[in-house]
Amino acid sequence: MLMGKRGRQNGLSLIELMIGIVVGSIVLGAVIAVYASTIRGSNTALRTARLNQELRSTMNIMVRELRRAGFNGWNAAGTIVLSTDNAFAKRGVGGGQTDLRVLNNGTCVLFTYDLANWGAVDADEYMGFRISNGAVQMRRQGTVTNNCNDGSWETLTDPNAVTVTVLTFSTEGSQCMDFTASNGWKLNSASPQPTIPACDAAAAGAVTAVRGAFAVPASGNQLVDTREIHITLTGTAAADTAIRATISEEVQVRNDRIYNKP
Repeated sequence: MLMGKRGRQNGLSLIELMIGIVVGSIVLGAVIAVYASTIRGSNTALRTARLNQELRSTMNIMVRELRRAGFNGWNAAGTIVLSTDNAFAKRGVGGGQTDLRVLNNGTCVLFTYDLANWGAVDADEYMGFRISNGAVQMRRQGTVTNNCNDGSWETLTDPNAVTVTVLTFSTEGSQCMDFTASNGWKLNSASPQPTIPACDAAAAGAVTAVRGAFAVPASGNQLVDTREIHITLTGTAAADTAIRATISEEVQVRNDRIYNKP
């Protein structure tokens, strides 16, 4: 009777085993590296998206609010009211400071507008925006528009998502028309951070003529101050300062300031 031969079974040699371990380690290391890179990329994408979302939503709020500066719902539609008779456009006379002001080297803007259509300025109609401790803050109540420490403020940006590094407001581009002298001009970038109304310009080098030649308005001249506010907002992701974004907007204030030069 023939008996089948039982084949010999040889295991791996030590060298073969070591080579297998090395190759496996290389493959495993590559897989882990790809996975880690994917996770880092996903985190970066999420943080970038969150940063842009925070900055954009904050910018939208500032633009929407600033456009309303000086609005007085008590005025009849189609009528022209001098700003000196508008409770929301006062400059230190007849009820205090309520007109739009850019302060603190362009890092704060204060203004009022009529929320309740009563024609009188209430505490919750003193608005404003500023940068404070790496965040954008919005004023909820106040008493004046010439002091950025006045009133109560609340934080708009989420400190867990974004650290705000730059918030600036500029009046560059604002125009003044002097109808009495038949000339007009707009503020240019001659000053590092224009913050004054165009009709308050006192030097030709800070303006660009749009009609006639620049001349400081004389007392009693009839003026129209058209306000334009440039906003620049820069922030970094709170969890990764290498992730950075900047957005800018130009806001045309809808309520021009019409008055006679004091």
